[in-house]
Amino acid sequence: MVKAKPPSKPKAESKNKSVADAAKRNRCGRKADHLFPVCCECEEIIEDDSKALQCERCTQSEVWKCASCLGLSDELYNQLATSSKCNLHWFCDKCEAASIDPTIVTEQVIPVIDQLQTRTISIEAKLLKRFADLDRKFAALSTEIDDKLVQKFAQVESSIAQALDQYMSKISEPSVDKFQQKLDEKVDQLKFNMTEPVQAVVQDVVQDALKTHLHEGIVNTVGKQIQEDKAEEEEIEKRKVNVIVHGVPESDADTAEQRSEDDSCQVASMLHELNCDQVTIKQIIRLGKRPTSNDDKPRPMKLVTESCEDRTSLILQAKNLRTRKEGGWDRVFIHQDLTPRQREARKLRVQELKQRIAQGETDLILLNNGSIVKRRRQQVSTAERPAQDRDRS
Repeated sequence: MVKAKPPSKPKAESKNKSVADAAKRNRCGRKADHLFPVCCECEEIIEDDSKALQCERCTQSEVWKCASCLGLSDELYNQLATSSKCNLHWFCDKCEAASIDPTIVTEQVIPVIDQLQTRTISIEAKLLKRFADLDRKFAALSTEIDDKLVQKFAQVESSIAQALDQYMSKISEPSVDKFQQKLDEKVDQLKFNMTEPVQAVVQDVVQDALKTHLHEGIVNTVGKQIQEDKAEEEEIEKRKVNVIVHGVPESDADTAEQRSEDDSCQVASMLHELNCDQVTIKQIIRLGKRPTSNDDKPRPMKLVTESCEDRTSLILQAKNLRTRKEGGWDRVFIHQDLTPRQREARKLRVQELKQRIAQGETDLILLNNGSIVKRRRQQVSTAERPAQDRDRS
């Protein structure tokens, strides 16, 4: 369908007068500098109410031609402009020549195709470079992972070899021979105290027992004891940088992340109270099942420190919490992380401590190594005694 100015009502006379004057100047051979398009043949200004057709192919600028130059009657023009069934098209002379001559179209299309091809090649080069970078990074990452795996396997093999050597050294023959030697000494002592007939009978019985069952039982007992000792050593090694803290209130936050953050804040405050700000805590773990009500006792916390020095420093300063009544720190108790065997041994030492206190002994304390000793009293200096005497008076 042609592009045409739709028929419209005439504009006011004041506006038509200025446009007519401009058209008159154009027709007199002078080109006007204005914003309205002009007829490509007679250079008459094309206004909204002008009858003219626009080239349907031009893209750089609008090209118009009035109905007079086209030789169109008003009736035919109105039919072209208003009919939706009209399939006629109008091209300017230049566009009409281009549509008829295919070489002109080809000359316009080839540069566009060249640009597209150049851009396609550039994109392909960038993609290839990107894929090469990804392959290189993947290869480097794969090599790094392989190296780490090899190192880790070597460490595991070394650890297993060391543990096996230690185990073999403990179950070596000298320990069994030593036990056998003690048993022989007991038998000799028994023979010395008996008469000769009894000695012969006992000797035969002991020798038969040793030959059949005793040796095997000794080896099994020693092996079992060595295994238990080895397991205990490994458990102590795992716990050597840990401490257990009792009495720290639990957070009632809904989320585990918030409760963990609250525990971290409380631990930081406790370290500050103990002047242990330099101690590094790697992990905080609440032990046991979470209480269902606020009346339940708070669960103990296991603190994993950075090193044995940090753990020792924390335990040495723990006794100072007894004097920190502000903030409730005097109800907090800190001790080292003990194995089940160590806890059982400490339980017995605590019972012994209570018995000795009940018998009248005073100033007794239980050390971390399990020893019960008397607490050393701090000697009062000469300069402080008068003041203490005045306080008593």
